[in-house]
Amino acid sequence: LTQLASSRELEYFHAQSGETLPTNDDEEVIVRNIRAEALCDAWDLEGADTSLRPMTADKDAEVPLHRHVHPTRFRQFVVFLVRGLLQRWRAKHLILLETFCLVGAAYLAILVDGVNDSMTSINMQYQFCMLMCLQFAVLMTLSAMRSFAENKLIFYRETSSGVSINSFFYAQNLLDLLEHGLQAAWVSAIHVDMRTTRVTFWNIFLLYQLSMWFCTGWGYIFSLIFPRKNAYVYAGIIVTISNTLLSGTFAVLDYKTIYQSTGIYLLVGFVSSARWYVEWLIVSEGRTWG
Repeated sequence: LTQLASSRELEYFHAQSGETLPTNDDEEVIVRNIRAEALCDAWDLEGADTSLRPMTADKDAEVPLHRHVHPTRFRQFVVFLVRGLLQRWRAKHLILLETFCLVGAAYLAILVDGVNDSMTSINMQYQFCMLMCLQFAVLMTLSAMRSFAENKLIFYRETSSGVSINSFFYAQNLLDLLEHGLQAAWVSAIHVDMRTTRVTFWNIFLLYQLSMWFCTGWGYIFSLIFPRKNAYVYAGIIVTISNTLLSGTFAVLDYKTIYQSTGIYLLVGFVSSARWYVEWLIVSEGRTWG
């Protein structure tokens, strides 16, 4: 019945257009170039709803283009947030490995320098700060690069189609702050417990949270400016150099030299997290021991 109705309709519309129906041996009807005017006239003859009448094929008429409506920015933020949680759940083994590397490096730095007391020399303080800050900065920066380095192609594809860049960044940044903030809190707890510092826990906690924020920011930049193939190598070299030579603990560029020049002060403070870590910890410890 369906085939019969279709063939009758085609015969009717073709009769309106003034053309004949070609047939073959297999009784398959092939109809081409049915005029839009015949379809519209047939629609009117059947007494159908005129609001559903097809458009006429007018070459000069302006046909409105189809506009794709994107979800709101908040909705996109929620979607990216859920997707980021799923990605982290699938990479939970890698996140646990990164966390254990940070905790193990903190244990190692404390075991090398021992307990801090009033007899600890300034050189030993510098040595501990260098070991602790260097391993923390390198591991935290490389860990933060994973968020944008692995999603770079997806980011470019979705933003080119009109997806909000801010929604993508805020979702990834929020998840990274939670993930790396917990890692930094664990390291600060180990520092306070094993190093036996006399400063408050919140002092050390804030120090590591700010260091984490500094390192993850540079991790985002490295993941965008360096090619993915060699990004981790370049980032590791830059972070290592900036957190050793520009830390203020070397005689070539000590804190006295850094504060004498405004340009050097701004440059070192912008690229080296060790410069802030060492000064924060040394001054805080020195005040407690009088």
